[in-house]
Amino acid sequence: MTGAHLDCEALYTAIDRERRKRRIRGNREVLRQAGIGGPSLLTRLGQGHGPSADNLIRLLAWLGTTDLAPFICSEDGPLMTEQLHTGPATKPAQLATKETTR
Repeated sequence: MTGAHLDCEALYTAIDRERRKRRIRGNREVLRQAGIGGPSLLTRLGQGHGPSADNLIRLLAWLGTTDLAPFICSEDGPLMTEQLHTGPATKPAQLATKETTR
């Protein structure tokens, strides 16, 4: 899964779709509702510039989801959910066990 990155266009499209569904007129109101102060974040997102991690979480919460998978892609295009879970199988419990056995 090398080269995976945030698909800013897909995130922007999802936000715009939800904005229209909620009948919100402008991006400033979306950002206000999401708890984001900078008025240009959605403009930058539409230009392909990713938000900070904190603002990404705020936008996902505003969308009503915690699922980041639809907004992750690689050079080859969108990733399938199965591809996102093929990384190392290290779980927090396994890390704690490694720490305590040293």
